[in-house]
Amino acid sequence: MCCALSLADRGARVTLFERNAPGRGASWAAAGMLAPAFEAAGEPGVHPALFDLCLAGAEVWKSFSSRLTALTGRALDYGDAGALACAITQEQGERIMALASACEARGVPHICLEPEDARRREPSLSAELAGALELPTDQQIDNWGVVEALGAALADAEVRVLSGLSVTAIDGEPGNMHLDAAPDDVFDAVVWTVGESARLPVHYEGEITYLVPEGAIVPVKGQLFSLAPRKAGPRRVLRFGPGYVAPKASRIIVGSTSEWNVDDTHAELNVIEALRREAAQICPILAEGQITRIWAGVRPGTRDHGPILGASSIPGVYQATGHYRNGILLAPVTGELMAELVLEGRTGGFLEKFGMSRFDGAGENASSPSLASIR
Repeated sequence: MCCALSLADRGARVTLFERNAPGRGASWAAAGMLAPAFEAAGEPGVHPALFDLCLAGAEVWKSFSSRLTALTGRALDYGDAGALACAITQEQGERIMALASACEARGVPHICLEPEDARRREPSLSAELAGALELPTDQQIDNWGVVEALGAALADAEVRVLSGLSVTAIDGEPGNMHLDAAPDDVFDAVVWTVGESARLPVHYEGEITYLVPEGAIVPVKGQLFSLAPRKAGPRRVLRFGPGYVAPKASRIIVGSTSEWNVDDTHAELNVIEALRREAAQICPILAEGQITRIWAGVRPGTRDHGPILGASSIPGVYQATGHYRNGILLAPVTGELMAELVLEGRTGGFLEKFGMSRFDGAGENASSPSLASIR
């Protein structure tokens, strides 16, 4: 949706194809985390430029959230309170120490807090808290509100949205491309933004073709639950190990597992109960009250946790996928980058660093068209 909007902003006529409803996949299942420091700086083995891309994504959100709010009049829960990475166990303590060191090395704002200082900032924290790290760069947004606002923005930009249609075959060359979902239309280019299903084949000129090398995209299941807002509940994002608490105006979201190579969306009660117990160690009030909803989604992961941006193995087909846990954070900046590539032919920078060439079987860069179809 962000790619479609960015292309339309630059004058392209855009059609968005969606097999279900736009934004109702991983984006709807997410918690709206905008967490560059926690997701990038503290993770071993990530793409060396992911942290910089995440910071760029967070910067774009400052104006992007204002645009969506102004267009729709809907509050999106975009805040500036920052996040607290919390520790009770030794493992959690070691994690936030490593995160603090990474922030220090990169010049990222952070504050190491004693337990009493952390509880003054967030009174819902446990008396057993061993320490915390404040991350001013890390925010959140209401992802449901964002999806609905993007729908309004696309309508305002006159983007044609075709729901309930799957694109499974592509024919032709850049400037004269045909899709099986709209056989009477001709497109200059296709931007493939299908998330974890990017690992599945398409038919190109009648032949089965993979847009990314085998194993480049990995499904990663995440399970979450929500509680009704509480007067004495958490007021800002809390992190505990790989988990988080994201308090929204309408709900408190607790997540999330990261189950690699699992692509089902079935939420398991035993997993949800374990997640609740772990969250309640940090924030005891989360042990109270009835769970209002449990669910699961599937993220598109990559082995270096960075997205795949740029040309695919098919001339005229571009892709933006593999955003793993940072899909909401990186959506607006991804839209800008892809629009610059497709319409202006710009390469280099993040597009070069996150291109498919870092995986075996990478495709070559294709020519730059003037119109685009978004899948």
